[in-house]
Amino acid sequence: MRRRKLLIGGGIAVAGGALYRKLRRKKPPAEPDPASELRQKLDESRAITQERDEFEAGEVPVDQAEPGVAERRRDVHDQAKASIEEMQEPKDP
Repeated sequence: MRRRKLLIGGGIAVAGGALYRKLRRKKPPAEPDPASELRQKLDESRAITQERDEFEAGEVPVDQAEPGVAERRRDVHDQAKASIEEMQEPKDP
């Protein structure tokens, strides 16, 4: 009889220890879902792309932009040459 009580007591102790360990075990932190992270990044990139498109729509294309410095300089020089030639032409009396 005594042996039986020891076996039952030992079984209860082992079961109690296992239950205690199970309850004390910390749950691992939930790992983030890679698919949801990718969806979030995709949504952010779409928003940035839309903002960039709106910004670029307001800009003037290079072909329609005003002439550059070199072209303006050339025009000024041509005007100056024309003025000099006009001044040097002999005036008819």
